[in-house]
Amino acid sequence: MHEIQRIAPLVDLVRDETVFSILAKFCKIAGFPSTIETLAHVELDPNYQLDSDLPGFIPSIAKMLGISGKEILDNHSVINYFKAFAIQNTFRAAEASLLEGKSIDIHTKLSLISNRMGKYENLHYCTLCVKESVDRYGATYWNREHQLPGVSVCLVHDVELSFVERCRKITHLPPYEVNVEAPKKCSTKSRLFASLSTSLLLGKLPEFLNQSKVILTYRLRLRDIGLTTKEMHIRQIRLRQKLIEFWGDVSTNPAHASVFSDQVEHPFPQNMFYRTCTHHPLKRLLLIGFLF
Repeated sequence: MHEIQRIAPLVDLVRDETVFSILAKFCKIAGFPSTIETLAHVELDPNYQLDSDLPGFIPSIAKMLGISGKEILDNHSVINYFKAFAIQNTFRAAEASLLEGKSIDIHTKLSLISNRMGKYENLHYCTLCVKESVDRYGATYWNREHQLPGVSVCLVHDVELSFVERCRKITHLPPYEVNVEAPKKCSTKSRLFASLSTSLLLGKLPEFLNQSKVILTYRLRLRDIGLTTKEMHIRQIRLRQKLIEFWGDVSTNPAHASVFSDQVEHPFPQNMFYRTCTHHPLKRLLLIGFLF
């Protein structure tokens, strides 16, 4: 660890850089023959999913860098993305587990707020951000905003994100290509969704919203736009059609497609009005973006 402490100051932290990115940069600078050997020097179990957005090795990274685990959790993970719609005690328990280096049951602790929306097999990056990062820092990095569920665009450059397949046990950084093709401009709706997602991550919504009031707000807005009956029953079929029409091309994103699947007992958005605390923020953002 003594050798590690001499190398760690060379790892420059970038705002909104993921924990995986920090680890990948360290592995590159450290110069050990393999990722496994580098992990051994920082007292990290090689069986960890290194690219997890809610990693279980925050204490080791904090010790290596000489900063608090809370700082890493708040500025370099995505846990705060779940906070606005979380039950406070549930969220605090999950947060405490990560700060103690316990991630095995993190999805159990977060089950009320982060039920999985399909599988995420890729890491995303913006080619224009990569170029700017190389010019400014001499290296690339993974941005946590680009890894949020269902996000497919860069809000800084208004372009679609590129992606590479995840390598869960091997550290790597976004590729830098000199003669890369210009990225495609993003659509208005994909930008809207990314903006809503980032607002959650950065705490621009109040913490721990009252779920009953949230559902009531949905219903009142649906009434105002003619999607409820006089008895305040929601016109579910029409609402679903309107949502699919509103989000358009965004619905083809794998995470979004899993939400709009009709292969469930209560298809979205009908399921948003039952068991109100179990819904992933992605579902809530699709509804909120349409309604407001």
